[in-house]
Amino acid sequence: MEDLLEVLFEGLIEFVFEGLTSASESKRVPMILRILAALLVLLIFGGVSALMVVAGIALLKESSVFAGVFMFVIAALVWIFAICKFVKVYRNHQS
Repeated sequence: MEDLLEVLFEGLIEFVFEGLTSASESKRVPMILRILAALLVLLIFGGVSALMVVAGIALLKESSVFAGVFMFVIAALVWIFAICKFVKVYRNHQS
């Protein structure tokens, strides 16, 4: 039962995330909806990375330096991915 819920949750998140990113890139969608979709994606990335930073701080306080630094690195990678995706979409929009 756990595996089924995990697969359903993962599929739902992937569906929502892909839908939001494609909606924010599509010229058929009105501008206000594209902006709202992009802001929602930004909030998702921000929430996930903030949660990772908080977990990293908590792990550092518990003297688990490796795990804390690992969480900080993962949070940084999330933001690097988000910035690269934004630059790619922005450059495609310019051409």
